[in-house]
Amino acid sequence: MNWSFQLYSARNFQPWDGVLQTLGKLGYSQVEGFGGVYDDPKAFRAELDKNRLAMPTGHFSIDALEKDFDGVRKIADALGVTLLICPY
Repeated sequence: MNWSFQLYSARNFQPWDGVLQTLGKLGYSQVEGFGGVYDDPKAFRAELDKNRLAMPTGHFSIDALEKDFDGVRKIADALGVTLLICPY
């Protein structure tokens, strides 16, 4: 079974490297992204990889999707996101 964790739920428990390390140790294999983790996708991807976590899903705002879809795609590609969710 693949366990996934919605990172928005941990937005008040940063730094992210500690959150991801804990999730990896608890046996999670996937996380779901949100706007608060997209500032530096390559660095965040490195932290995911270090903790053997994947990010197949991510939340993106309707504003981002409408105004900068190419930017959203670049972020998604860098993080391995294959399912974009718009929590509108």
